[in-house]
Amino acid sequence: MIKVIIVDDQGLVREGIATLLTMSGEFDIIATAENGHQALTSISENPDVDIVLMDIRMPEMSGLEAVRKLRAQGNNTPVLLLTTFDEPNTLGIGKSVGANGYLLKDAKVDDLIETIHQVLSGLPAFPNPDSYTEHQSLTQKEHEVLKSMVAGKSNREIAEDLHLSLGTIKNYNSNIFAKLGVKSRTQAVVIAKQLGLA
Repeated sequence: MIKVIIVDDQGLVREGIATLLTMSGEFDIIATAENGHQALTSISENPDVDIVLMDIRMPEMSGLEAVRKLRAQGNNTPVLLLTTFDEPNTLGIGKSVGANGYLLKDAKVDDLIETIHQVLSGLPAFPNPDSYTEHQSLTQKEHEVLKSMVAGKSNREIAEDLHLSLGTIKNYNSNIFAKLGVKSRTQAVVIAKQLGLA
């Protein structure tokens, strides 16, 4: 079981994430916290934690400040930051303070689980806008698929809208991820927003 600490100032968000992860059968939620201060205490009390899911905006101490203090203490517990679309500057700041990844709060549970596994495998989970160049530009159809992703539509819904098979949409997804240098739909959406692609 992957041991997780969830840090968010909103109770419903904490409970929702905890429920979804627990239902997958892979995760054990060993503690929750409402702010950065509580997060640092929880982490110190649970040295066997595998990963911390940390909200960025919280009262008393932000998630970024908590990560900064954690790293200053020499604690390298993996931290995945949870954020919203209206915080475009946090991606760079998150990297600089020592976080291991970045995920949008409205991500689907499959993306959350995939990103957790990515971080635990030692790979950073920060989408990189700089990896996208003009020679990798998306085709018109790929643009349409990406815009549908940004709109929150599932692969099946996109397939129905574009009158294509589910397999074809999955192929388009793979092409889009490769061109944007990302590994998940959520990261693709972040890049699309930052680059104005959708």
